[in-house]
Amino acid sequence: MVRTRSGCGPGVSERTHWNFSAIVRLALVSFVLLQSGDLFADAVHPEETGRSIVSENGRVSPARLSARSFRMTRAFDGDSFMAADDNLAIHVRIVGIDAPERKNRKRGTPSQPYGNKAAHHLKGLISNRSFRVKGYGMDAYNRHLAEVFAEGRNIGLAMVEAGYAEVYKGRLPKGFDARPYLAAERRARKHKRGMWIQGRGYVSPRQWRARHPR
Repeated sequence: MVRTRSGCGPGVSERTHWNFSAIVRLALVSFVLLQSGDLFADAVHPEETGRSIVSENGRVSPARLSARSFRMTRAFDGDSFMAADDNLAIHVRIVGIDAPERKNRKRGTPSQPYGNKAAHHLKGLISNRSFRVKGYGMDAYNRHLAEVFAEGRNIGLAMVEAGYAEVYKGRLPKGFDARPYLAAERRARKHKRGMWIQGRGYVSPRQWRARHPR
């Protein structure tokens, strides 16, 4: 900053004020840019895919989604991931299932037992494969609620069958048939697959979130 001296004319004082204002504006811009790195950390960057991708969460109808073929670009946990086709990126929340939570550095919440294994299992089911989605609208976090189908296989149902997700205990969207999922969960519990090996020590994702609120 330029300092003013006694007896200096008004021009020096004005330059001092302008320099101080410029520094404040620069600091504010830097702060916004740093924050945007966190706010948009889930976005798909064109340089990562070699394509120009536009995120349109909330603007794509279920009918339009079902006509597209997607690939996974990032898995957040065992029931939530980013997907993209040639020009569209969406955040998908697999409808009807609830997988163990993973560590969240932003919120400072720890990983739930089997959270990382569930995410890894989901990647194994659809990573490097094209898949289609059947949309059921949006959830409270602006994610597409959808059933996911890869090579004729229902991915959400496969997660429950493997013991890496339970049936979602909250309100389910109209038109969603939970009966196959409930039957798959009973079989997984009976045979102690995946997370069900924990027995009485098992904590549901719903209970875990209540103990570690967002």
